[in-house]
Amino acid sequence: MTGGGPDEHDVPLNQAPANTTQCLFQRFVPPKSVRIKTTPPVSDGSNPYPAFQPIDTISVWRPLLGYPEFTFAGITDPAVVQKLITRVSSAQANKEILGVNDPGVEKLRIAIEIRAPVYDTGTQGEMPGNLDGSFRVAYQLERAFPPLPADPLDPSKALELALDFRDIKNIQELETLVIGDGDPLPIPRARDVRIRLTPIGHNLANYWGNDAVRADLTTDLITRKEAVMEQDLYVPNIDAQQLNAIFLQPGSDIAQLLAQQLDLAVSGLTFSARPGQRIVFGASKSLRHTLSSDHSAITFAAQSELLHHWVIAILLDLNRDWTWDCLTDAGFEVKRDGEMVGTLEVRQTVSALAVAYGPIVDPKKRDVTHLVFFDAVNPNPPVGEPPVLLSPTWMVMPSFKSQSSTIGNTKMLSATLPVAVQPQQTPKIVSAGIALTPYQHTPDYAATEPRQRMLWLEFEEPVQDPNDRYFARVTPC
Repeated sequence: MTGGGPDEHDVPLNQAPANTTQCLFQRFVPPKSVRIKTTPPVSDGSNPYPAFQPIDTISVWRPLLGYPEFTFAGITDPAVVQKLITRVSSAQANKEILGVNDPGVEKLRIAIEIRAPVYDTGTQGEMPGNLDGSFRVAYQLERAFPPLPADPLDPSKALELALDFRDIKNIQELETLVIGDGDPLPIPRARDVRIRLTPIGHNLANYWGNDAVRADLTTDLITRKEAVMEQDLYVPNIDAQQLNAIFLQPGSDIAQLLAQQLDLAVSGLTFSARPGQRIVFGASKSLRHTLSSDHSAITFAAQSELLHHWVIAILLDLNRDWTWDCLTDAGFEVKRDGEMVGTLEVRQTVSALAVAYGPIVDPKKRDVTHLVFFDAVNPNPPVGEPPVLLSPTWMVMPSFKSQSSTIGNTKMLSATLPVAVQPQQTPKIVSAGIALTPYQHTPDYAATEPRQRMLWLEFEEPVQDPNDRYFARVTPC
């Protein structure tokens, strides 16, 4: 190490109370990245923008420790160095790295992380629920590498990791799973998943300089598989709460009344979520409106958009956490009586209101997304026809990225809307009079029966609408 100088056993030229001493030699070189092989193989890097690739298994070997580092880690056999020298040419030709199995590495730390929506917030850390960059930690575990082979150059047996992709409603479910040492790793479908592999050094006393160098370089793999069977897509609720039909009367506070009925925040004619809620809005072309870029707020063009027709509000709660990303850009298609009226686009982003207050402290509040769709139904009948009860039916159907079954996921809602238009006829009296009952008397005209009088009215035309009736009120003079 010194390149020359006296040996520890040499007689010192100048005697002193302590001519020699001992220094604790510790390792400050962290383990390198692990060696991996996936099935199917991941991209070789030729495509700078590869699609997310499904991974079924991952084979992991200990990282390599190069020369001369491994000589200070206890591998001092000269034959090992000679074997490495004979492999230099082939390693250069194949662009391989030479080294021995790192004897200081004992375990592998595995972190499963899910991509969070854009602008989502949280505490940065490694615990479940924390954010790690743009990903949210689902769970972590450690697995031991197989024992080291006798030959340091032997690749040894790999640590095999099998991935078990599952249709999961909420990634919080993964925190409570008991995963055995040889069990497959549960991976949620319909999400971007990052698998972080970090080699962990053993915990021998006086081997490492500090705990920080026991684990350093991390290998990341990005994978994804689409959903197979999405079930229970919506939070169970009664239809009366999922479908609201409202007919507003003119007034100065109709927006506030509508927001109060739907439990929304409102400012002017802009409706949005209350702090701590994630809401996605949509509306049909029957209502002139503007949606914010993330569809977390809707602004109606004028107050008149809420008048003179039935305002329909469909309220559904998506029973998936915020990381769920199974929908196409169309999101949910909304049809009324079989005709498309609009969409609900659930984008992978959240608003500032959604992450205010509660969700920053409690990630479990990210388990529901509220869907609000506005539609309008014209109560006026066709010209020349009388008004009738309306019974429209709405269908909310998800548009999945994969061929996931939509059985049970198409929501059907219907309502019976009463007549909400004024009668088309105006009663017009053309004649009136007093009608008397016949004159009744005794044969000798000694007595007569009282005659009953009734008001008699004649109108210009009969009632055209069979559902209409004339109503009269008698008031004293």
